[in-house]
Amino acid sequence: MVIRDDGLVAGSVSGGCIEDDLVERVRSKALAAEQPQRVTYGVTARRRSASACPAADIELILEPLGPRSGIGELLARVAAGRQTVRTLDMKSGAVTLADGTGADLLAFDDERLVTAHGRAGGCW
Repeated sequence: MVIRDDGLVAGSVSGGCIEDDLVERVRSKALAAEQPQRVTYGVTARRRSASACPAADIELILEPLGPRSGIGELLARVAAGRQTVRTLDMKSGAVTLADGTGADLLAFDDERLVTAHGRAGGCW
């Protein structure tokens, strides 16, 4: 999901209740504009959030997009058929991109978010 500063949204993460909260956070500048942050919604988070949905916990990594995010290069690599592993440093916001092995990958240890994008050889 992408949310512009003016509240325009592309994509989604739930049936609407989370999106509404995220848009409001962006509009009110409640999100850190420089660093990624982790946000939890759901059953456990109800004590911390006014949201009554979803029925299970969802953890999201919110990340400001800019030159450091490497999104342009990531999109170009995937469009060229190169599976790419993206590592986001949660403290600095720095991103590294590396060629993937073809395996699916999602790992998070509170310090780094590591994700694989695209498929090796460009096959979908």
